[in-house]
Amino acid sequence: MNGKRIAWEDLPPDLTGKMLGPMPPKYFTSNGCSFAPDEIGPVDLRAACHWHDWAYQKGGNEKSRKQADRNLWINMQTCGASQRLATLYWFEVRAWGFDSFHYHGINPPGRLHRWWTRIISRFVTF
Repeated sequence: MNGKRIAWEDLPPDLTGKMLGPMPPKYFTSNGCSFAPDEIGPVDLRAACHWHDWAYQKGGNEKSRKQADRNLWINMQTCGASQRLATLYWFEVRAWGFDSFHYHGINPPGRLHRWWTRIISRFVTF
C-alpha cells in the first residue's frame, strides 16, 4: 500500500497478459492492494490487485464478487505469491471487501452478515 494511484503503465508488462478476469481499460487507475502491501519482497502484486479493483468497480451481484475474489487468489499466485499469502489476501477481501464492491440490482450484505464476517476474520488463522 503506497498511497498513490496505479496506472496501466505502472504494471509489469509480463504479467498483464496473464491475469484472469475482465481486462481493465488503459485509462483505469487503482489504489493497488488496499490496506495491504503491493509488493512483498520480490513479489509484485500490483497487477493482481489492479484487476481485482477493476472487477469491484464494474460490480454486479454476490456471484460476481465471489468470482472477482477467486480471480484475485489465482492472479496473486500468477504474480509469484505463495498459496498461503494468496489465501490470506483472499480471506481479507472476502471479509472486508463488500463495502468497496459496486452491487447492481441488489443490496449489499446486511449489517448482521458484515458484523459476523468481521468477528470470524479475527479468529481464523492460516
